[in-house]
Amino acid sequence: GDEYNEVKKLVFSPNERFVLSLSKNGQNNVTLWNIDSGQKLHSININDTGINDAIFSPNGNTVITSETDNIKFWDTSTGESLCFYNVYASSIAISPNGQFMVLGNSESPYKIATTGPGGASITMGQSELGLLNFQNQNKYTLSFTDGRQISSVAISNSSTQIISAGGSSSTGEGTIALWDTLSRKRMWAISKNNTAGITSVAFSVDGKYALYGSRSYASHLYNELGMRDLKSGNELYRWHITPSNQHTHRGSDHFYMSSVVFSKDRRFASVRYDPYKPHCSDFCSIYKPETKFLKISTKHRLCEFQEGDFTLSADGRFIFGNGRFIFGGKDTLQLWDINTCKAIKTFPNMESRGHWSVTKSSVALSPDSSLGVYVSYKEDYGKYIISVWDINSGQMIRRFSENLPENRDSMGVYVIRPDNKTAIFGIGFDEEDYREVNQRIKFELRDLRTGQTLHSFHEYTSFAISPNGQIGLFGSKDGTIRIYNLNNGKELYTLKGHTSYVNALDLSPDGKRILSGSDDGTIRLWDVASKQQIVLMRITSDGEWIINTPDGYYNTSPEGKNVIHYASHNETFSFEQFESLFRRPDIIKARLAGDLTAGTPAPKITRPPRVTLLNTRSFTTVNTDQANYPLALDVTSRDGVNAKTLRIFVNGKPTLEQAVSQPEQRFDLQVPLFNGPNRITAVAYDTKGFSSNQASVDVVANVPGMKKPTLYVMAIGISEYPKMPAESLEFAHTDAQHLVQTLRQQKGKMFADVRDYTLNNKEATPQAIIKGLNVLAQMDANDIAVIFFAGHGAQDKNGKFWYVTQEGDFTNPQNGGLDWQTLGNYLNRIKGRTILLLDACRSGSITNQTIVPNDELAAKFFSGGTGGVMVFSASKGRQSALESPDIGNGAGFFTHYITQALSAKSKEADRNNNGFVEFMELVDYVSKTVNKESAGQQTPWLSRRELFGDLAIARVQ
Repeated sequence: GDEYNEVKKLVFSPNERFVLSLSKNGQNNVTLWNIDSGQKLHSININDTGINDAIFSPNGNTVITSETDNIKFWDTSTGESLCFYNVYASSIAISPNGQFMVLGNSESPYKIATTGPGGASITMGQSELGLLNFQNQNKYTLSFTDGRQISSVAISNSSTQIISAGGSSSTGEGTIALWDTLSRKRMWAISKNNTAGITSVAFSVDGKYALYGSRSYASHLYNELGMRDLKSGNELYRWHITPSNQHTHRGSDHFYMSSVVFSKDRRFASVRYDPYKPHCSDFCSIYKPETKFLKISTKHRLCEFQEGDFTLSADGRFIFGNGRFIFGGKDTLQLWDINTCKAIKTFPNMESRGHWSVTKSSVALSPDSSLGVYVSYKEDYGKYIISVWDINSGQMIRRFSENLPENRDSMGVYVIRPDNKTAIFGIGFDEEDYREVNQRIKFELRDLRTGQTLHSFHEYTSFAISPNGQIGLFGSKDGTIRIYNLNNGKELYTLKGHTSYVNALDLSPDGKRILSGSDDGTIRLWDVASKQQIVLMRITSDGEWIINTPDGYYNTSPEGKNVIHYASHNETFSFEQFESLFRRPDIIKARLAGDLTAGTPAPKITRPPRVTLLNTRSFTTVNTDQANYPLALDVTSRDGVNAKTLRIFVNGKPTLEQAVSQPEQRFDLQVPLFNGPNRITAVAYDTKGFSSNQASVDVVANVPGMKKPTLYVMAIGISEYPKMPAESLEFAHTDAQHLVQTLRQQKGKMFADVRDYTLNNKEATPQAIIKGLNVLAQMDANDIAVIFFAGHGAQDKNGKFWYVTQEGDFTNPQNGGLDWQTLGNYLNRIKGRTILLLDACRSGSITNQTIVPNDELAAKFFSGGTGGVMVFSASKGRQSALESPDIGNGAGFFTHYITQALSAKSKEADRNNNGFVEFMELVDYVSKTVNKESAGQQTPWLSRRELFGDLAIARVQ
């Protein structure tokens, strides 16, 4: 209708049960609707104040509105105002983790933003973004400083990046910019000429790409949609799009792209056009909003219709569903050719019944694409309608209607069996939707000729059907998977393994394997013929994984081994203790390929040896003035497997090795000590290579005349990158300096001396770094080296990690870069224990070889092969290493919390309260703190641990 009776925007809540509408009907209103019932829940009257935008908070509990003079927060359940910010914002976005909100300003002159309860004020100019951090209540401005208006903002799914878009109609130039959320640094900005501004932006789900839409300028008869790589800023695709209903007027000058959206798989994009009111004037009534779909890989424009319910044919050729086809004008049930995206058939009986108030619907297409089933709920009719359609003739051949019982709330069709005579339907209980996860669903096999229910399958949570349609799989809330013969409705067998709701089921195309997913956090693969589980897979939220077979073989990412443990005789054992025989990625691969006999019979999992300290309790602290500590312990063999070797480590250094000759044997040992803190660790190994528990005691030695170890510190920090100035950092070089200053404080406390070698910016050439590593090769075996790298890390096309110096760049990181092979060759020459700290993006990918303290590594230590290297990386291989001016006086997250753990926060890092910060305590404190403070965007991790026991590196302040 006219401009006083219009809906300006519709927004789904995160759980898709509510819709928020922005409308103007003499006054501005924000209304919250219940999707299921269609009822209005709350209406917020904005009076004469203009509404620019409205969004839901990530948890859906709050509605945020952008009005002419303020940003307001509203309680979703009550519709009451919670708080407000007095600021103009033309666009708003909130991060998925709920920590940040970004405001775009397209107005001039400057506006003063006085915040809600207890906050300071910020000033936002015409070309500025306002950034609110709800976690620490800080407010910032991000400035273009070039006079462009900001019309659209978006925050990535990871909450780490912001895209802003805008432009100037007077200059015909539009700008898109990428910002880092935590550092608030503009990563790049790109201007486009001959546009009246970039009006909408969107991130892809993986955060790698951005879509942007621009409005035409001057006499241009089309709008542009662009796609850019966010790492480089390079444009990958560009589409020129003209609205279909531009009539004979000045083309797309009357329209602007109000929203652009990626599909989840990034194969398609959708664009929504809205009339541009200042230009279309009296012609607005003939210009209707429209939506277009485009295939990104080919840049081809696809279907153009509004939302509906759709299904894809088994051969991938057709789309079947009820959408509002853009040239059709009515809700219709249609069949589209997916290649041409043309409606090749319309089912007319739908239109002949007049307007359908369909609030719930589902569709299914038979495997041979000859039959379609459409289930709809008519609000004004109060019944579910099941209609069966002959696809070839386009005629409805049967129609059934029914009321659901009081304790049922939704109904839909899942699949048509290959016989084209029966189909599986799902009915949700109470207020539960049959399509939602974790809901109790009654499945029914119905005859499509009579509408009668042939078999019922009660209260399951998921469903899948075999390719031939004979077998049905039903997941249960008790974790079982029940297999039924669909012809007679009888249960055939049950698969047991999951411990909670089975939410997802699928069968392989050959019908030989079943894949299941559950609330217990596991994915399981089953063999249909043997009815046995092939593998169990578990993936953590930070990307770690472990896969294991029922008979004990496993493979894992470096930290995935901590996800689950073996249990036997009321004891738990880590996967590392059995690594010598059971870490077999080759057997895992063979079984996934179909060879279920690979590795059979598996070695018997026997309990490893047990080490028991006799004169002290494990993990206690003892003080002494002697150079040796009398250690008494027992080694016990178990399950008929003899222990063979006992090894003693002091601060991770191999010290004593003893043969074990009896099933239960006592040892009385004199263990040489360092002057200062000593972590004595005893580990026994059996003939299978299985390792015992690590029995440890802390001994603090204060021996007159005994020399303490020396700490060698080599610190490299590169902030300036002349070959790629846009990628320069702020704090890498100062991080290197701060770490050195922190470790110097341990001189005379932990170490006899602290010798440091610092290289910053242009000093840090590959030749200078290698020179410093050669110096470390001369250190004594009792000494400790800390090597620190801060700057940019990059991966080449093969995924290899490189530390980038000023001589290199992201395109060719090997030019002037250092990789793990080169670095590792020099580290292996160092006789003492070495700690490598990497504060660089993607540093977790420095090595793909997982090293754990096992029997093989222990034997190598005692043969004098190496002193042991620990690699502590700032982030996982797929993450960035963040820096921020708000951390300390400006620092990288990783380095800042390392220095805190070794100084001001050392008491907090000292979990065992022995007065010292050990290396593993440092790892634990930094990993947890950085992950928390970065809201999960950066997760430090120990990517290499050639360490038995632990070693102290700082005295608690």
